[in-house]
Amino acid sequence: MIDIDYTISLGAILNTIVIAAGGLMTLGALRFQLKSLDARLADLEGEAKKQTDILTTLARQDARLDGLDTRFNDLIARLGRNPECHL
Repeated sequence: MIDIDYTISLGAILNTIVIAAGGLMTLGALRFQLKSLDARLADLEGEAKKQTDILTTLARQDARLDGLDTRFNDLIARLGRNPECHL
C-alpha cells in the first residue's frame, strides 16, 4: 500500500503565502486601475456632453443663417420688382 505524507513543510507554507500575496497585490492593482479608468470615463462623458452642446448650438445657428438667407433673398426679389426702390 502507498503511504501518503500529510506533513506540511515550510516551503509549502511560504509558497502559499507568496501566491496569496501576489493575488492580493494583483487585485489591489486592478481595483486602482478600475477607479482610474472610471474617473477618466466620467471626464470623457463630460467632454462628449460639451461637444454635443456645441454641435447643437452650431446646428441652431446654421438653421438661423439659412432662415436669414431666405429672408434676404426674398427681400432682394421684392425690391428688384419695385422700380422706385434704390439700394
